[in-house]
Amino acid sequence: MKQSYLSRLALLLGIALASCGFAVAQDNSANKTQSTEKKNPSAKAKKTWTDDDVSALHSPADSYKDQRQTQVQSAGDAARNSAEAQDTPATKEPPRNKPPLLSDPKTVESADKMIAWEDRDIAAQEEFVIRLKTQLESAPLEDRDHLQKLIIEHQKIIADTRSERDGLVAQKKVLAKKSAAASDSANAAQPPQ
Repeated sequence: MKQSYLSRLALLLGIALASCGFAVAQDNSANKTQSTEKKNPSAKAKKTWTDDDVSALHSPADSYKDQRQTQVQSAGDAARNSAEAQDTPATKEPPRNKPPLLSDPKTVESADKMIAWEDRDIAAQEEFVIRLKTQLESAPLEDRDHLQKLIIEHQKIIADTRSERDGLVAQKKVLAKKSAAASDSANAAQPPQ
């Protein structure tokens, strides 16, 4: 009876000592990080993550389309600026209305894939505009102006995407004609047996 009492007491004492050791170890690591933060002021502040719902602020389609649009615009601006700097009346070329390189298919199959991707993109953007319109109906007065601007911007993006899609359809027709002409010339080059 006394042995079980003493063994329990020893076990509790061991647990208490171990927990104190863990607490001291944690305090020392916290002190080390604080001292390194004092020594290294250029270190970034620690981010605190919350459970706030930020999905209403940005959607994946927004950030992708915004990035894509700025890349296309900056590439177009850079090309125009360099072309204007180098243009002389003798070397001036007619402007090319060609889509960006990312939407320049080489085969009919790749054109089909790009057209399908553009269709999915248009559908997603239209769905987002519908969600914005429903938010606009129930939004407070101070948020309505911002939502209306977003709707207008995304409708412009949809129009641009549709024009890209139309360009891809035209390119697909040209590629189909080229492949048909190539197959016809290959058939004509083979002698009849």
